[in-house]
Amino acid sequence: MSKTIRRFAYLRIGKYLEPHLDKFSDLGLALRKAGLDVSLRTYLSLTIFSTILAGLLGFLIPLILTFLILGHFMWLLAIILSPLCALITFGAFLIYPNSKAGARKRKIETALPSTASYMAAMTSAGVPPDRVIMSLANEEIDEEIREEAKNIARDLEMLGYDILKALKEAAKRAPSAKYSAFLEGIIATIVSGGDLKDYMSTEAKSLMRLKEQETREFISQLGVVAELFLTGAVVAPLFFVVMLSVMSAVGGGGGESSAVGLYAIVYGLIPLIMVAIVIITESMTPLE
Repeated sequence: MSKTIRRFAYLRIGKYLEPHLDKFSDLGLALRKAGLDVSLRTYLSLTIFSTILAGLLGFLIPLILTFLILGHFMWLLAIILSPLCALITFGAFLIYPNSKAGARKRKIETALPSTASYMAAMTSAGVPPDRVIMSLANEEIDEEIREEAKNIARDLEMLGYDILKALKEAAKRAPSAKYSAFLEGIIATIVSGGDLKDYMSTEAKSLMRLKEQETREFISQLGVVAELFLTGAVVAPLFFVVMLSVMSAVGGGGGESSAVGLYAIVYGLIPLIMVAIVIITESMTPLE
């Protein structure tokens, strides 16, 4: 939304939310993990403002349209649509941070093996951890990884954090537990005086092996999906089509109902199965 709407919601609604912000700590953490550049008070203000606006629009628009088109008001439609629009809007605002955090998690975990390899190469060359982070913020490894590195670099340069505190803060707001564990491992290695080069190299190899294992598991799961596709989208519809065709030819009076069944299979069942297969495959496909 525009800055004007944010400011209006923040000033008009935010002041009433200030005493209750501690009750929404989980939402605040989700906002940080999602990488959304907005405070909890501002986001909650926008949520309530948008919910009220959606409820009003859901009430007024049906009345205006029905008055112009039908010549009379449809109060029942407006009364039903208003809370429905408000509820959907409120739910969407609450779900969005976690959804975006989940998308960032997938991208970060996909890029983590190559990131660890890059950092291992930098530390092997004797580059200190803070300079590794600075360099990572300017590399084209992955957009989300680069944003994480930029946030750490911001904490180092603008907030005056040392590398340990900056990494701790990054681990807290990380949307991925795997990435958070990687950062905490760096912290533990620095604090204990361990060899950061060895840690980076070991983690890079471990993450590469894990990625290979996940790829093998994906191929195995893809075989199961292929069998489901063959059974659900090819064999079963073909069986029902043949069965209905035979029943229509033999039964005599059931021709109309058989035709309806054939239409339902061809234009309903098969497309739904195809869409379900595509969604399942898309959800389990690892990012490149």
